[in-house]
Amino acid sequence: MSDRLHDTLSTLRSDVDSMPLADSSAVRARGTQRTRRQAVGISLAVVALVAGAVGISGALTGTNKASELPADDQTVTTTQEPSPDPTAETRLLIGTESLLTVEELPEVPNQTFTEGETLENMTGAEVEEQNLTVCQKPPFGGQNDESNVVRFFPSDLDAFAWHWVAQYENPKIARKAFDDLWAGCESKSGTETEILGSAQAQMTFRATTFSADQEYFGELQGVALRGDVVVVLTVRGMLQEGDVDLADFDAALDTAAERVSSG
Repeated sequence: MSDRLHDTLSTLRSDVDSMPLADSSAVRARGTQRTRRQAVGISLAVVALVAGAVGISGALTGTNKASELPADDQTVTTTQEPSPDPTAETRLLIGTESLLTVEELPEVPNQTFTEGETLENMTGAEVEEQNLTVCQKPPFGGQNDESNVVRFFPSDLDAFAWHWVAQYENPKIARKAFDDLWAGCESKSGTETEILGSAQAQMTFRATTFSADQEYFGELQGVALRGDVVVVLTVRGMLQEGDVDLADFDAALDTAAERVSSG
């Protein structure tokens, strides 16, 4: 070893001997502090990296995803029941209770009605077989109804009455059926027709036919429209004009119409 190197090492040894060494607890404290600083630095770097990625994604998609993050972890989900449709229409289900009783029929001189057969949902063939016509047209009015019910009222002599109620898919179709029956009565020779009432979806007419032949025949028919329901009341037989009080007949028809209107 050269003299210069020996002298340098001797000088350094004297400097080291003069410096006090830190105790073990101080060394551990400095190590712990250094570890915490490194952990904080790494966490900050990760946060910065995530924020940068979100910002880049928002710029690419045109939305700010960071602003869409929830404020907290609580999520509240509410289910709202659908509100009832105010335009929904409650449909009337017609039945035998919609029909007149024998006591509600107009009077016919020297004859007494009795309650006969009541049929529901008659087919076209059954209507033809029973000779159910309004001015020689079926009471359907050329339209297909959804449901119908009819009650027959025979008498002890020749007079005969029947009450028909038919419900259609909607008021527009029912109005078409009513108009078809009205047109048929208007065009029938020897028949007089009269409108008894007309207001929006409520219309009523009466048709009367009387023959002056030696074997006379008379027929009174009333037709009422009430929404999606058509009502028919008929009295026929060997009748002369004036045998049946028209006011009584109109009152019976009005009762039948109001019954389906009110449900």
